[in-house]
Amino acid sequence: MIKEEKLWYLKNLDILSGLSEEELKFLDDNSVGLNVKKGTTIYSPEEKEEFLYFVKRGSVRLYKVDSNGKEITFAILGAGDIFGGISPYDRDMYGEFAVALEDTFICLVNKRVFFSRMSRNPTIMLRLNKFLGLMTYELELRIEELVAKPVLTRLASLLLRLQDRFGDPEGDIKLSLSHRELASLIGATREATTIALNELKDMGAIEIGRKKIKVISRKLLEELSTF
Repeated sequence: MIKEEKLWYLKNLDILSGLSEEELKFLDDNSVGLNVKKGTTIYSPEEKEEFLYFVKRGSVRLYKVDSNGKEITFAILGAGDIFGGISPYDRDMYGEFAVALEDTFICLVNKRVFFSRMSRNPTIMLRLNKFLGLMTYELELRIEELVAKPVLTRLASLLLRLQDRFGDPEGDIKLSLSHRELASLIGATREATTIALNELKDMGAIEIGRKKIKVISRKLLEELSTF
């Protein structure tokens, strides 16, 4: 079942669109499908993994730890995303950690095998390089936020990103996160995050349920995220 699901997923992954049946079969034969439970660390810098990871369903948090021990979340990935270091030579994943935010299904492909094959396909390599550039940009933005912006601003920015990635047309964010988990995503304490959530609720920007958040005023969140 997992093998069939894995092949279907590889065929429907945007970043791999346009591959020939032969190339898809090669990836299928050289990849592994894996179910990961919520909260599981997929890799850390010390493990020096050698794989690329494709998210089939679920969500994954990528973060770094600065010299003061503060976690800097620079990406929250969902279905269709790729992670694990784009370059085949950067074995330490640029010093990042990857953790499943919910029960998640991923496909693993050895990086050297992948790049050896995909180097013949300039379209795929261009997409990967573009994705790497976006990830680097996101990291720079998150570092800037931690240094210069208050908790309320960081939370508003996070909720906008979560709505973009996991929201539905009604504004519900389809990702169940506790206050503690939200706090870890913005580098704040749980107490400060709870206060900021209540402030956003009182302003009419969001509604809060049990591990559920609904965006009521995206415009207000956008204004607050620029403070």
